[in-house]
Amino acid sequence: MVRVCLRTAAAALTVLCASAPARAQQTADLYRRAPMLGGDSFAGLVEGRGSLRFGADASAGNSALDLDRLGAVLFLAERDSLRAADALDALGLVPRGVGLTGHGNAGARFRLGMPLASGLTVGLGARGRGYGSFRVDDDAVALLRDGNGSRSEFPLGETRGDGLLTAEVGVHGVWHPLAAPGESGRVVRLALGAGVRHVQPLFFARVRSELEDRSRIVVTADSIRARVSVATEHTPSVARRGGGYLTDLMARLAVPGSGVALEIGVRGLGDVTVEGVERRREDVDLSTTRLDSVLDVIESLSLDVRDTVNATVTPPALVDVTASLWSGIPFQLDGRVVLPAGGDVGDRPPAGEVLTTWRLGPVPVRAGARFGGRAGVGGRFGLGLETGSFFLRGSAVTSGGFAGAARGLAARMDVGVWF
Repeated sequence: MVRVCLRTAAAALTVLCASAPARAQQTADLYRRAPMLGGDSFAGLVEGRGSLRFGADASAGNSALDLDRLGAVLFLAERDSLRAADALDALGLVPRGVGLTGHGNAGARFRLGMPLASGLTVGLGARGRGYGSFRVDDDAVALLRDGNGSRSEFPLGETRGDGLLTAEVGVHGVWHPLAAPGESGRVVRLALGAGVRHVQPLFFARVRSELEDRSRIVVTADSIRARVSVATEHTPSVARRGGGYLTDLMARLAVPGSGVALEIGVRGLGDVTVEGVERRREDVDLSTTRLDSVLDVIESLSLDVRDTVNATVTPPALVDVTASLWSGIPFQLDGRVVLPAGGDVGDRPPAGEVLTTWRLGPVPVRAGARFGGRAGVGGRFGLGLETGSFFLRGSAVTSGGFAGAARGLAARMDVGVWF
């Protein structure tokens, strides 16, 4: 059995290598489209060749702690040495006017692409993905960050948190309707892409403060008064619940002879219905002179189920515009702008990126800067192994700073074959 598997693998490798482009320029053309962060439903389809690829990515970030400080907090927490004063000092790092925010998402995927007649390439794919984010309103953070010397009333404002876990299957296609000579005999290539993903929600949770006059905290010299309304929505377990469809669109115009390309894409348009969501609410009225009474009230919250409903959830939708320039085979410059187009779970602030790719034979080295959103400037570095029949790519991204000064971190890995 082992010998049969080895012979099959060797035969497949021989076929793949034999189908590799004969010229270096053909090989380089397979990788003119720079890899995107997060999900890219058209990966491996724009090039017009068959491919099988697997990938995974993850990201996390916040508005207060950089990696060095976060490492110190985790170090103290593991040794049960984290004091309340340390937590208050950390809240002092929250930028004024922003509040304390955090986000994270992770996913894994695979995709099979096959070229068909008339310049059409179709891909079938599946992936699992989780989204999560939270926001503590700046007015609420001010109570602990700034004290109450200048004010005594602190509304909870838009304090919230949410999470969504999904499984997806989808079909996407890319059509090349234009391959006519342009000026000076250069070929203009137009690629149009469209696809749909069926999204199966597996788990959903949301907590928020009610935006009404009751949701506020009043601190005086000798007492604390709190009138707070908290509402939650969540599915009681991880299971298949409801569903929905998301649409992806893409258009790319390239002039390979001039080394120019422009791409516009829209990802994740649509809603998802989550069935069996339990809604709960708790109203808290507190007036005390002792701090431990506040902790007792928090621990006694029951959050009884009020009703069960079907909730409509909108995953993050994005619009991205990418421009690419290259000179010969060894160098490429990509500029990208990503804008949120909707979504009420997760967190995707606007961002921009400038990425350079240096192709040292089959080894591309990618380096660039990422900026925008609430996190500020960061960096991106990637390394890979790319031939006409095989590719392995990895990249790491920081936001809000570089190295230990970063307040966010993302990583992506892709591996696959062309055929």
